Amino acid sequence: MFVLPMFFNSETASDDAFFVIPIIAFVLALFCSGLYYYWDTIWGPQQRQKKMNTPPFTSFYKLGFDKREDLAIGIIKDYHIIVRYNWRGTTGKPSVSFETLYNPKKSGQFVHQNIVDQLNKTYRKEKIIWFRNFLTKEWEFNFRPPTFESIFPYVERSVELLKAEKFEPLTLEQSDDMLPEFERYLEDERNKKRR
Repeated sequence: MFVLPMFFNSETASDDAFFVIPIIAFVLALFCSGLYYYWDTIWGPQQRQKKMNTPPFTSFYKLGFDKREDLAIGIIKDYHIIVRYNWRGTTGKPSVSFETLYNPKKSGQFVHQNIVDQLNKTYRKEKIIWFRNFLTKEWEFNFRPPTFESIFPYVERSVELLKAEKFEPLTLEQSDDMLPEFERYLEDERNKKRR
């Protein structure tokens, strides 16, 4: 408060006051960054672990899904499903989302982005988003996470869509093994666009 009068009364302004403002800003920034660090690395992970022990995740565990850190991983009709709690979803709110993995190769070739874009247009009403190696849907919430009953039909529908489009299942391990080859393919595709 002792700094404010000097801005309104130029006669009382001193050179010392110009050093006080940066110091206050620095201390405030240091405090805020420390608070953010605590929130994001200590308190946040603890809260994520707590959320993984509540519905809808407990219902997925009853179906045979395994808990791995902040993921619930299981298999439905040969397709690997990942259900996750997101500390900050796509718009910054907490969310629950699922991913249904599938093999991004058809007839030995990786699926082109144009095909994925066309699938997103075709199945727009389904509200399930297609990516090159998985389908996903996200539910954001403020206080209560979505129920198992509201999530599971979308999970089942994602499997049905993959079967209808004749995409083969892919395990999490196969997905990890395929990643370097897939990244090379994407890089080659980007290089072709630049030419």
